[in-house]
Amino acid sequence: MSGKEQIIQSILSDAQENAEKLLIAARQKADELTARAETQAAQLLADARQQNKNLLAQAVQRAEQAARLERGKSLLAAKRHLLLRCFSSALEKLSALPQKEYLALIASLLRHAQNGDTVVIAKKDANQITQAFLDKHAAHKLHLSKEFGDFTAGIRLINPNYEQNLSFEFLLEYLREELEPTLAGILF
Repeated sequence: MSGKEQIIQSILSDAQENAEKLLIAARQKADELTARAETQAAQLLADARQQNKNLLAQAVQRAEQAARLERGKSLLAAKRHLLLRCFSSALEKLSALPQKEYLALIASLLRHAQNGDTVVIAKKDANQITQAFLDKHAAHKLHLSKEFGDFTAGIRLINPNYEQNLSFEFLLEYLREELEPTLAGILF
């Protein structure tokens, strides 16, 4: 080999050696970057899984809270309905008392009347509560109204200075605030 060929060979050999070093360095850098990327990807995946797990747990917790709230609302509505039914039943039973007991109850309500009051009755009582009934059971002179009240049972007393609602509906509603907690304690 001539000197020129040796120089070319030496240059090629150096270039080959440099290229191999660069290739090795590039592969190492690529391996480092790949390892770092894989680590980051694994961390991102783990974070995403944890975040999904947390979101799922929160969604389940919200759903359970909503279900508890709905269950509570339903239970409260059922209790309210039962209490309403109790008072409706009481009104039905009072209205359906045997005639003698019903008229005795009406007579006891007349104790609240003042002299000159007008007594308004329920339409269903037209044949039972008459002027003669009022004269017999009232301590004062009372007048039977020609008009009927818009209530199921009981009476309403009217005077120029006041009106007293003694209908069974009103009396039960009035007592309801007082009786409802006791009744709820018994029922629930």
